[in-house]
Amino acid sequence: MKRFTETTKWSDPWFRKLSPAQKVFWHFICDNCDNSGVWKVDMELASFQCGTQFDEKELIGAFKDRIRDIGKGRWWVEKFVPFQYGELSESSKPHQKVISLLASHKLPARGYPEGIDTLNEEEKEKDKEKKKGESEGKRPRPQDETEVIAFCLSKSIPEVDAKYFWEKWRGNGFKNNNAPMRDWQGVILSWKHAGHLPSQKNGTHQRSNAASGRNIGTANEGRSNQYAGVGKTQ
Repeated sequence: MKRFTETTKWSDPWFRKLSPAQKVFWHFICDNCDNSGVWKVDMELASFQCGTQFDEKELIGAFKDRIRDIGKGRWWVEKFVPFQYGELSESSKPHQKVISLLASHKLPARGYPEGIDTLNEEEKEKDKEKKKGESEGKRPRPQDETEVIAFCLSKSIPEVDAKYFWEKWRGNGFKNNNAPMRDWQGVILSWKHAGHLPSQKNGTHQRSNAASGRNIGTANEGRSNQYAGVGKTQ
């Protein structure tokens, strides 16, 4: 397993501000904490192994963004777990031990912002899809009608279409083809490209009627010319 202290670069501003003794202590605590990043405070041992005397308050002040005092004589290196294990998974045996250890310290498991054992498999999958969509700039549903109108106008889509989509989705529970929407903006654009927008259909219908009217007029004119001389005497 890669040592957590290997991520510390001597050129890092926060690290360069530390005193030589504090730099030694940082390496000491990262090497002596348990698999959840928790160290049972033992200043006598730390001082002996590092060859210098330490002051607890001074250390906590120096590492306020890196080490947290969680009480009962324990300090926690908060970024230790994310670095060593990434996102924790209950299906992984090594991770199970870390999750259990975090729970014994009453600490949150990284990768479980809602808490340990609060999501079933279906909810986890939905949460995963939601986060994926958000990372791609997508949202399953708009916040209100104004947001739909603003998006449509930005894509040269008439406001009447935006209102149609809002009322349609609000009525069917924000679904598309009877399935929960994954990207409402993508749905609108796909309708536009396929020519299915209400304004597009109405425009086509009106153009068809106009064309039919012209055709009928032309045909009538032709028949009038054809029979113009019928009934006239020479």
